[in-house]
Amino acid sequence: PPSLPDLSLASSLLVPCITITVVLFVICASIVKTFAMKHNYDTYENQELYAMGFANILGSFWLCYPSCGSLSRSAVVSNIGGKTQVFNVFVCMLLVVTLIA
Repeated sequence: PPSLPDLSLASSLLVPCITITVVLFVICASIVKTFAMKHNYDTYENQELYAMGFANILGSFWLCYPSCGSLSRSAVVSNIGGKTQVFNVFVCMLLVVTLIA
């Protein structure tokens, strides 16, 4: 049955959590800045921080990994002309077909 986690571990996890948060935010902010300069659009770091925080807090209820973007994958998608998230659906389907075959 579901139960609350052992909160005695919270104090020992505080520093690693802050470190992971800062590193992931810096990585994601740099990815956003890179593509903003390449495609000429404005970005807002506060909006990125709120979105990442919301996604990670929501994901924590389902034991998800901390979210962040992938510079290499984003660069490949950008260079071959992918403009929307729909492109990722096709990539996922191709990956499934490749794994099954």
